[in-house]
Amino acid sequence: MKILIVDDQPLFLELMTKYLGNLGYFDTHPCTSGEEALREIRKSEVPFDCCLLDIRMPGMDGIALCRAIRAEAGYGTTPILMVTALSDKAHVDQAFRNGANDYLTKPLDSIELGARIRMARALVEERRSALRLRDQMDQVERAENTLGFGDQITLDEGHNTLPFAGFENYLLRLGPLRFVTQAVVGLHVSNASQIFLKSSQSEFVDILREVSCAIAESLGDSRAMLAYAGAGDFCVVQTKSGRLVSEPEEAEVMVNDRIAQRLAVLETCALPMPRVQIGAAQSSGVFARVDPAEMVARAISSARGQDETAKAARFETEEYRHAG
Repeated sequence: MKILIVDDQPLFLELMTKYLGNLGYFDTHPCTSGEEALREIRKSEVPFDCCLLDIRMPGMDGIALCRAIRAEAGYGTTPILMVTALSDKAHVDQAFRNGANDYLTKPLDSIELGARIRMARALVEERRSALRLRDQMDQVERAENTLGFGDQITLDEGHNTLPFAGFENYLLRLGPLRFVTQAVVGLHVSNASQIFLKSSQSEFVDILREVSCAIAESLGDSRAMLAYAGAGDFCVVQTKSGRLVSEPEEAEVMVNDRIAQRLAVLETCALPMPRVQIGAAQSSGVFARVDPAEMVARAISSARGQDETAKAARFETEEYRHAG
């Protein structure tokens, strides 16, 4: 695996290179600045499989570098791990918002480093396998251009929106002390299946994007994070004093009002207006932590509501597909 390491401290670069070598990773490329790292990326004929970035560096810091790497062709899904002495929530949030997949705090623990690199390697291998499969099916994909109802679309409007794959990881990395001040809330578009069946692929994605923006505008919390889980389900993590947690009924009215304003055009094109229902907030205590995946599942289930049980199963990909 080809790994890019960026840190303004040569001694730390040497230490990191040694750690990785002991773990069996010898194709490492150290850089002492963000500018040097970008030059290395652009001149490299073989893309890097993983990037380890320090945050606090003179000139271009690690968060700006992370954002710049994500903008480079072919680096939209490359695993990026922030390696830093800064562990406060503001820097964690900034890192995830700008495309980081994970972060490690200094001083490094070699066992944790090994575990994180193995996770990154598994992600790289999974994506390579997916690319090989996609190459085999490329002709079919071009012909059908399909989108499944349950697909976890990345809605990239705004800096507070995460891919769903990174949402649970974000919850994990908050840590137990920060996490007790947060809550996860599910939001469900109750008529999403009708919208899916009556709209084209691009229309469905555009409608979801507008719903995402309406939710973000209604949060009353610039630090909240939002992700789309597929099948009309959204998840938000915000402080327990946030609007979705403390005033769910008022928030639901506000979200639906904003959706109606943003999507007034739907009245003229015979497509249903999205209707959002908000579930009960899910949280964890210091001494009784809940697995983030379980918490997200409970939040979504609550948003769907008891009367939605029969509809809770996601549409089978083979049965409900879109022709673009």
